[in-house]
Amino acid sequence: MNAVVTARGRPLAALVRIEHAILCVAVAALATLSVLVLAAPGSFDLPRLVAGTDLGTVVAGTCVYTLGHVFRFLRLALLTYRGGVRLRRVLQVHLLTAGLAVMLPFKLSDLVRVRGVGVVLDDVRAGIVTVWLERALDAAVLTVLIGVCAAAVPGSLELLTPLLVVLCVFVALTAVLLTIVPPNLRLVMLHVLRREGSERDVKALVALRQVLATIRPAPDLLRGRAATLVLLSVLIWGAEVAAVSVAVPGIGAELSQLSTGLLSLLSSVSSGATALFPSSGERLSEALVRVGTGSGDVSAYRAVLTITPLIAGTIGGVAYLRRLGGVG
Repeated sequence: MNAVVTARGRPLAALVRIEHAILCVAVAALATLSVLVLAAPGSFDLPRLVAGTDLGTVVAGTCVYTLGHVFRFLRLALLTYRGGVRLRRVLQVHLLTAGLAVMLPFKLSDLVRVRGVGVVLDDVRAGIVTVWLERALDAAVLTVLIGVCAAAVPGSLELLTPLLVVLCVFVALTAVLLTIVPPNLRLVMLHVLRREGSERDVKALVALRQVLATIRPAPDLLRGRAATLVLLSVLIWGAEVAAVSVAVPGIGAELSQLSTGLLSLLSSVSSGATALFPSSGERLSEALVRVGTGSGDVSAYRAVLTITPLIAGTIGGVAYLRRLGGVG
């Protein structure tokens, strides 16, 4: 019997070692990029990025952007709050994934976030639900923000319609999963149980039970916390908006000009692109050029988006790996 358990444990131990190795490489990459941004000459040279800008503007923009991440951490802490969960471990996961979000495209950092939250809560399904709810809250606030900005910039709604449709569908799908799917899923399971019970029915029942077990905790996470979670989400994106207006004061003269710049920012941030990728930088630069800002202002905000998460991600990643190694 012990031999069987040991044999089954070997693949799991191998997967854990692979996970550790991948995370070590990711944290090393974060540290390397941090050094490149701070010191090395070249495309990520920090002095070049902030050339022609007021240092106070960069510092102020960084502080406001950091405040947004404080709100994100508080939201994650509220979603993961339960007995025995240490806020320090939640903070490590948030910092690590915030840094990876700068380095990885297409929101791939959320896969690490799901795994990290799952490790902290000792339940991968809880990690999936938690990150899903985070993104649903972001999508709901973004939908309102984009609507307000589009109303202030005539003709922009057509450009943003695809993004708006995706956000609305995601929010609606989340609402259906939380309210309609669980009771109906139970009815489907009851129907399967009443059948004669072939091997296929047993597999279907097991799959349905897994889906229900994953979805069922979500309403409990929101119960009594929904208002606070929505408020934190509004503050998060308020900080994103404020970081633009602080780091790039030239776009704050008129609401229509501010909205024009923010539309590009919202599109870039919500799609998972970052300042390290040309597509995001080009979109933000074009938006700022349209409202009459200089290249120095663009560089200032790019520095804010780049350096803060990279350094924080490196620190959080090292702490997370040390803790993970100690647990393993």
